[in-house]
Amino acid sequence: MKKTEIELDKFFEELRILFNKAKKDEQAMPGTMYLLDTFCPSYENYHSGAIAYLLNPKEQHKHGLEYLNLFIKNCGLPIKEEIIYAEVYTEKHTDEKRRIDIFIKINADTCIIIENKISAKDQDKQLADYYKYAILNPNYTNIYVLYLTLDGHAPSDKSFENEEKGDELRGKYCNISYREHIIDWLESLTSKDEERYLRSAVEQYLYTIKKLTGQTKMEKIIIDLFEKYKFTFNELQELENASKQQRKNIPCDIYNSLVEFCKVKTESSFSLEMKTSCEDFKKQESNKEEIRHFTLLLGGKYPISIEVEGELNIGIYRDNDYKVQDDDDFVELLIKDPDLNLTSNEYWLCANKEDLQNKEDLLAKVEGLLEIYKNMPK
Repeated sequence: MKKTEIELDKFFEELRILFNKAKKDEQAMPGTMYLLDTFCPSYENYHSGAIAYLLNPKEQHKHGLEYLNLFIKNCGLPIKEEIIYAEVYTEKHTDEKRRIDIFIKINADTCIIIENKISAKDQDKQLADYYKYAILNPNYTNIYVLYLTLDGHAPSDKSFENEEKGDELRGKYCNISYREHIIDWLESLTSKDEERYLRSAVEQYLYTIKKLTGQTKMEKIIIDLFEKYKFTFNELQELENASKQQRKNIPCDIYNSLVEFCKVKTESSFSLEMKTSCEDFKKQESNKEEIRHFTLLLGGKYPISIEVEGELNIGIYRDNDYKVQDDDDFVELLIKDPDLNLTSNEYWLCANKEDLQNKEDLLAKVEGLLEIYKNMPK
């Protein structure tokens, strides 16, 4: 653990140096402005508009079908025929009262549907409805559905209908990402020397996407730093997992010890009930890792609460189902016993936390309670 702590100190020191350097570099940079950053860089409609503008051969970039062809190639779409013309729409309405983020009609028989997801959640049967909309048009013999996200993850199952999970839609659908496909596509776009506004707009948009996907220069440096100390973080995770498993085993271990201990130490009737923090009921053997505390019921009258969540503790709650009060003979004996060293607050009569460092300390307190109970005048 000592070595891990040293490595963590090194990590945070390097991180501090990096942030200080980045702050100085930022102060030294000339003034700049990224238009999309002044709006909402994660708003999907802005991105759909920017992408559609560049894909549309009729827009003012005046590069015709060039940018669209590069996009199709970059996404790996198997469109072999030469593209003669294309129409690009945003927010295209369907018969199901849905709106397709980007819809591209190519020649007379091909269409591309782009569902743009940055922060919005999938809607029920969304991709299925888009696909149905396209196949209802008999002219579209080639239909491609692209699911665009920051990292390229797949849509949730609720985006499909059961029948759309088959080969028909799956074969014409693929995941694409801003991190890879859109960035690579934007970097492949060319412009003439005199097209400085176009070039500036593409560069600004490219920078915005790199910020969204964690690919600016500074973010890459930080990622590399985390990769450098990956082994240290893995060790920490292993220690945490081991600690969780140890904590999970505590209730079961204590339960088994208490059952055997009480059988040996008392001949009086007792029951041991396991409880969770959300409800009280007898637990099955397989669920002991969910236990939060036990109730050791002595003689059907005295409920001894044994806490095993977090710090160990033992005592009697003032608000208990058996109406045991402070003036009860048994409670008075517990309070007076110097070895038990119990303290009292408004909630319960309990042991001092300093006296309960482990299972053995807990069992010693239980033994003291049982001895007092056994020796009580009947």
